Amino acid sequence: MSDSTNEVKLNQIMQHKGIMSNRSDMIKFVLIYVCTLLVAYSLTIVNFLIFDYQFGVNVYLSIFAVLAVLIATLCIYVVNSRRKLLQKKRTLMAVCFCVVLAYGVNIYLIEWSPYAMSIALCAYLISPITAKRDAFVSNLIVAFMVSFAVTIFRSALGFENVFDILGVTLAGILSGSLASYVVSNNSNRLSFLCWGILFGAFSFLATLVLMFMSIPDFQILNNLKENWHIFVIVILGTVISSQALHPFIEWGFNILTNTRLIELTSHSSPLIARLMEEAPGTFNHSMAVANFVEVCAKAIGENPFMARAAAYYHDVGKLVNPSYFTENQSNNYNPHDELLPEISADIIRRHTTDGFELCKQHRIPMDIANITLEHHGTTVIFGFYSKAKKLTDQEVDAYEYSYHNPTPKSKIAALIMICDSAEATIRSMASPDWERVDELLKKQIEGRILTGQFVNCDITIKELDIVRKTIGSIYGGIFHGRIQYTNTK
Repeated sequence: MSDSTNEVKLNQIMQHKGIMSNRSDMIKFVLIYVCTLLVAYSLTIVNFLIFDYQFGVNVYLSIFAVLAVLIATLCIYVVNSRRKLLQKKRTLMAVCFCVVLAYGVNIYLIEWSPYAMSIALCAYLISPITAKRDAFVSNLIVAFMVSFAVTIFRSALGFENVFDILGVTLAGILSGSLASYVVSNNSNRLSFLCWGILFGAFSFLATLVLMFMSIPDFQILNNLKENWHIFVIVILGTVISSQALHPFIEWGFNILTNTRLIELTSHSSPLIARLMEEAPGTFNHSMAVANFVEVCAKAIGENPFMARAAAYYHDVGKLVNPSYFTENQSNNYNPHDELLPEISADIIRRHTTDGFELCKQHRIPMDIANITLEHHGTTVIFGFYSKAKKLTDQEVDAYEYSYHNPTPKSKIAALIMICDSAEATIRSMASPDWERVDELLKKQIEGRILTGQFVNCDITIKELDIVRKTIGSIYGGIFHGRIQYTNTK
């Protein structure tokens, strides 16, 4: 079978897998979407049963719950020019869930007091899990839908004053907007709490001034004086409750935040603990790769937490057959000496798919699991390819000695591909120095460009050059010449 035929076959297989994956993700999206809407509708029915309000009002509220999610999803789609959020369907599902949750919470808080509504809750829930624009848009949609629904709700019950709703909505929009662009995945718990309290207090004072300037009604001031303690509770409650809900959202939708990435790199994590015990050589190699990838990620503006976590797990598939990988071998025994090269290549090749399956079994997020599959792309396993050519006079098909995986789809996957091969190769060099390391890196990066390993990710030539220089400087620092000290007494 020719290389071109093999390539066509592989593309067809990967395309089929991609279609099946998209269908599976879409089914999950629809199920989550329907479940969250059923929850929102059930809450309005409970509202009707408990408070004995008009059934039509509850129908309105249910309709607004549906509209809130639909409009938020549509706006997020339009705002995201690169469609990155739509490619991460679990994150999109989490955003829709947070929109419905924030809507439902606010609808029920109105039973206590209009000043108890927490419009900004949506922004605080979404900010750590997605882009700033998505959090901003979602917060606006929830604010407008809640204020509109509550206005109809109060009008149906005979309330005439809606200025308090306007004030609370403005405060929520202002606080949520500030949070969307300041509170992020990089915020630690203390800064998250401090920023939340500061934004809540600032938005309340700003809204109070704006309302009084436009509507100088002292009744509004009297209402605020009577309910100031509710505002304080809401500000604190919004920040604390969103912090408390984040771990459940991360776990429920299996999405990544920096906090979860740090947890995944703990040496007590199941797969990492197994690497330490069953494949110590692979564990040490993964730690070394993680150090280099983290520095390279910072150099080109990628998330260093994600880079380190992906490096920790990129070779977990070697747990299936640890003794067949050089770094785990001892006593000068290599089981590949007793095997045909095509069998050896198949064992080595399988560590990528084995790693992907192990990650799925342990609920490692797909962003990391995919990198275990992609970090070798379609590169050739040269050791066994060369061995096979020596054993026969016939032409050897390189495809039979190559990895049959998707090529890197992210910059971090590309970084791990480079650092993985560089670390393994340089570690085996007798006397590495900066010049030799730099020349090796140039050849490896050029080889991967020529074989199309980076065509599916948006890493640039400039960034690859930065990566090469960064790795070279790290190895230069490790292998620099040392002064020899004489022993003196």
